[in-house]
Amino acid sequence: MWRPLVALGVGLMLALAVDQTARLLLPPERTGEGGRWYLRTMQYHPILGWSGYPNFAETNDGIRFQTNSLGYRDREPVESENGQKLRVLFLGDSFTWGDEVKLEERFTSLLEASCGSLCDRLPPIHAINKGIIGYGTAQSFLQYVLTRKEDRFDA
Repeated sequence: MWRPLVALGVGLMLALAVDQTARLLLPPERTGEGGRWYLRTMQYHPILGWSGYPNFAETNDGIRFQTNSLGYRDREPVESENGQKLRVLFLGDSFTWGDEVKLEERFTSLLEASCGSLCDRLPPIHAINKGIIGYGTAQSFLQYVLTRKEDRFDA
């Protein structure tokens, strides 16, 4: 009866020794500049799990990250421009949000800048970027269901 308890105690002591040795030998986790800075861009959401934090502004690795009043890394929402531009909604994860790139280097910004001028057959668009870091397909779908009721978009 006492042998399993001794084995458990020895196993726990070995696990603790390995953990402490690894902490001494491995470099410390980055917490300031870099690290998990993106967690500050999020807040709890009862349906989606998390959403963007409104009016967040910070510079990380020389790149300015700023969210609008709705918590998206996009300009403030505006009313339709009298149908001059096709309003296109983009949902997705960190690729859509534009992680590690400047605002004007996101694919949605590049597409918006090129449509109507460089793309002969595509009309000018107004890109509505609602990407959130870490979202999966299910969250993006739920976000679409919620967004289609509150926003006006054409595609």
